[in-house]
Amino acid sequence: MLIIKKIHCKVDESAKDAFQYQQSQWQELKRCEGFLGQLGGWTEANPSAAVIFSFWENKDAYQYFMDYIHDEILNKTAQAKTYHSISITLFEKQFSLSTKADQMSAFLDRTQFVRLALTTVKQEYINRFIEKQKNIWNPGMHGGFFARSQQDNRYFLVLSGWENQAYHQQYMEKHFPELTKNANPMDDLEEIAGERFRVVEEWRVLPDPIYL
Repeated sequence: MLIIKKIHCKVDESAKDAFQYQQSQWQELKRCEGFLGQLGGWTEANPSAAVIFSFWENKDAYQYFMDYIHDEILNKTAQAKTYHSISITLFEKQFSLSTKADQMSAFLDRTQFVRLALTTVKQEYINRFIEKQKNIWNPGMHGGFFARSQQDNRYFLVLSGWENQAYHQQYMEKHFPELTKNANPMDDLEEIAGERFRVVEEWRVLPDPIYL
């Protein structure tokens, strides 16, 4: 099952330039077997917080990377010295938010603006919440993924990619209110949080096809 890794770093203002440069030095990922792509950016709500998403073909490919490759790249970049906190969450993709045949490559290759929602669902409403994501949100999304945390079966990620911020804003104004009304998501949730960011092009890493 496809693995989505969410990395959230809080960076000192004085270290932002160093972090930005060092994050661009992860191009070695493209030669890792099973690596599908990576992108990230600075969050709108906190310009000193960086969010990065990486995608892996399956858990075995991701674990091999962590066991044998990750630390070597991290040590080369010295990136750990540029942030004062980091949190990592692993999600398993449940389904795509688009029926487009090339939605994975479109998301990773062409996304310029990302919106994500992180939700903790009431245990008794998990199945209903998942069905709502399939049947209500799917038609309104441009493209993205619905995924479940490996650590907490009540914790979900809704990740969508957009051609630019204007397209996302148009969606929020024209479609989001009606979709929210139909879904009544707050009935199912204990907690919800969201983040948005523009993709930093230098942080985008696409795989070398021979390693897929």
